[in-house]
Amino acid sequence: MNSPFGVALDAAGDIFIADTYDNRIREVLASTGNIVAYAYNGGAGFGPSKGPALSSAYNTPHYIALDPHGNLYVSGSDFDSIVERIDAAYHSVVVVAGVATNPKFYGYSGDGGLATLASINNAGLAVDGSGHLYIADDGNNRVRELLLTPTATPSVSSLTFPPTTVHSTASLSFTLANNGSDDLYISSTNIGPTPPFRLRATTCKNNIVAPLGTCTFTVTFTPSAVGTVNGSITINDNAFGSPSQTVTLSGTGQ
Repeated sequence: MNSPFGVALDAAGDIFIADTYDNRIREVLASTGNIVAYAYNGGAGFGPSKGPALSSAYNTPHYIALDPHGNLYVSGSDFDSIVERIDAAYHSVVVVAGVATNPKFYGYSGDGGLATLASINNAGLAVDGSGHLYIADDGNNRVRELLLTPTATPSVSSLTFPPTTVHSTASLSFTLANNGSDDLYISSTNIGPTPPFRLRATTCKNNIVAPLGTCTFTVTFTPSAVGTVNGSITINDNAFGSPSQTVTLSGTGQ
């Protein structure tokens, strides 16, 4: 390692280390004692700001913190005033504070608006169990707070199946996008009437949609009689301000 700085410990006893001048985050596995690469590729630049954590660059990470779900927050670059989040479920990286397209290390702006449009000059950080991220904006002599919240936006409001022969099956899909700053947890998915509508599959790993991620739902229609049937699929989750999303369903048996 080269001038390791910040350290964090998760509930499993794994140790995360900001390997600052190697431009990496590394993990010591409690189960084996082995050290492995956890985030960043060692490059001296910045980005991409969305995608696999090991394919991204973050120049000189100093401070790290874990939330209760094991998501890792990174701050304190010598060059780029950006706070990033490494998702525990998908191991993807997203920016949660600072302007990714202009990651300058000076400036102050953005209070009361989106954190990803704010200018910060950040150092240490901490996150509590209620989803509040606290940033030591040391270059601006302030501590700033970000409420980490998920959102849920279906790609459609309704699905209409093509006319389908009785006892045969048609399928349609839609996506659920999380454009927020925290994981979207899906608690249940209700569909009716069942039959003829069924939820066939989803791509939600562990029923989680990561920030800036999407999940695909595939619904089937198997009519048992001639005529039109209407139904719906309701997704219950922890989305801020709207903890359920409904897509109406319609199909005609022939």
